[in-house]
Amino acid sequence: MPAAGNGASMSPHAASANTALPHAPAPSGMSSEYVRELMDRLQLRRLLLAGAASDPAAPVEAGYFNELRDRVRKAAKPAAEA
Repeated sequence: MPAAGNGASMSPHAASANTALPHAPAPSGMSSEYVRELMDRLQLRRLLLAGAASDPAAPVEAGYFNELRDRVRKAAKPAAEA
């Protein structure tokens, strides 16, 4: 298996994900927001790479997604009614 850039092995069937980070300096007065956004992107990149390097999970049945949709709809109702 080919190795990922972080030293973890990746499945030959794993899709690649590219994350582009801006190289331009932060606009003045917004440096803390800029750094926070960069940190969020780096965290997301780490999570994506860790997921790509992980072992495959068990297949998910259609019922799982139906239950997930129901839970999301129930959780969204109080917010929509407010």
